[in-house]
Amino acid sequence: MRPNVSMLVVGDELLDGYIDEANAAWTSRRLRERGIALDRVTIVRDDIEAIRAEVARWQHGPRPSILLTSGGIGGTWDDVTYLAVAEALGVEVHLVEGLARPVRDIIRWAADQGYTFDEDSVDGMLRIATIPEGATVHPLRTYLACVRYAIDGGATVADGAEVVMLPGPPGHFQALMEELVMPDLLPDLGNHPTVVEVTHDYPETLLVGPVRRVRQRYPEVTVGSYPGQPMLLRFQGPRGPAAAAAAQLEEDIDRLDRHPAAEALRAAWQQQAAAWDPGGAS
Repeated sequence: MRPNVSMLVVGDELLDGYIDEANAAWTSRRLRERGIALDRVTIVRDDIEAIRAEVARWQHGPRPSILLTSGGIGGTWDDVTYLAVAEALGVEVHLVEGLARPVRDIIRWAADQGYTFDEDSVDGMLRIATIPEGATVHPLRTYLACVRYAIDGGATVADGAEVVMLPGPPGHFQALMEELVMPDLLPDLGNHPTVVEVTHDYPETLLVGPVRRVRQRYPEVTVGSYPGQPMLLRFQGPRGPAAAAAAQLEEDIDRLDRHPAAEALRAAWQQQAAAWDPGGAS
């Protein structure tokens, strides 16, 4: 089965602009390499209501399969992902001793040094081990694990789904994805889509009509147009149709090259493009 994958990224620091989001971008690349599409990415604050609403929306959306969450599972009071997911799923949370053991080791070590954590600190630290009832813990190493909640048998069976709760720090997130999540839930499915790129030196709008006709003729192929020097058109889909769609557009560009106004049109775009960020996209 080809899974439907959505992603929920949690963190005030992302929406406030203190750090750049990295996990969704990394995940989209790694899934594409495996022939799997990332259908949706949502970023929300460390807020129970916001997280719960997104999990509920995923559950009741079309054909849910896998929801990856990133962030909000640490041991401070703003880490509310476990609780929010539990509420969305209609289950309680409970303390898992396997996750709590490293926290208790820290508390004991501090006591041996003469420092005692107060009750609020201990309660907060144990949030890292308080997960939705019915979820399973998949440890990678000490202090590093993913928590999975299977719905109707989990994502590996027909009509099943799964929430996979992961930490926010990119190194931790990527290690768990590479070593635990992808081998089990997101293997390389083969039959990767073919990508064909076509470049040209004209204003993007000159090819709006030709691109529309390509899309009508090859509906199974996606087409993206990206401004730059040169302009880039990216065709993605089954091998034969993707190549044919690109070839059709190249014929349109060849005809444009022979048009009497071609040189003036290219010059107009080059002048405008000089003010654009080469990495920009529409």
